Amino acid sequence: MNNQIKPSDIIVLEWTFSPSDFFEETISIERNDYEMIIEKGRVTAKIRLEVFENNPTMKNELTNSLNDRFLGVQLLSTEAYHLLLFFGLIRPNFSDYSDPFELA
Repeated sequence: MNNQIKPSDIIVLEWTFSPSDFFEETISIERNDYEMIIEKGRVTAKIRLEVFENNPTMKNELTNSLNDRFLGVQLLSTEAYHLLLFFGLIRPNFSDYSDPFELA
């Protein structure tokens, strides 16, 4: 079910990783309360503000889930990786966006 929500109702978490080509292609993960995109050295998670505020462990849960995905790829590639959570939350300037976000 896709629901349009206002950009002001979203929190964005960002991680960076290296090497930037650790994954062969962009990965999109859609859940009821968030959307995560993994691409070229960066991971962005757009999360419903209400959900994030009511789940104080969500940042850690997402980081652990993301790390599990990296470990799975590492089993096949044997390539080392470095994953870093951007410190803090990002509330982007959504005036640059004309369309509301859609989360699953």
